[in-house]
Amino acid sequence: MRTMKLVYIAGPFSADDGWGVAQNVHRAEAAARAVVRLGAMPVTPHSIGARMAGTETQEFWRAGTLELMRRADAVLVLPRYECSIGTKGEIAEAQRLRMPLFLPAGDEPNFEALSSWIWG
Repeated sequence: MRTMKLVYIAGPFSADDGWGVAQNVHRAEAAARAVVRLGAMPVTPHSIGARMAGTETQEFWRAGTLELMRRADAVLVLPRYECSIGTKGEIAEAQRLRMPLFLPAGDEPNFEALSSWIWG
């Protein structure tokens, strides 16, 4: 029996206002749905953060989401990650751990490469 892989969704969360945060959460959740359709389980910290914003410090949330990422099997990075300090930190940690890391293919998440990895 094949073990289901866990795919951490990394991408911008913070924004200038609540609307921007909601858009970032929506993009992450749309990517998570695509991961499910590929046959893996998404780990989507955006979904947690959307309901818990302001409850703890940014340092707490960064440490916690990095711990979630470390327990995943791979990291899918969303477009526009370059403007996110948190996402760049996640990428650096994934590289340090030599985790499979799927950077965007242009303006879209790299679902093609991720699918090959999941089923490879």
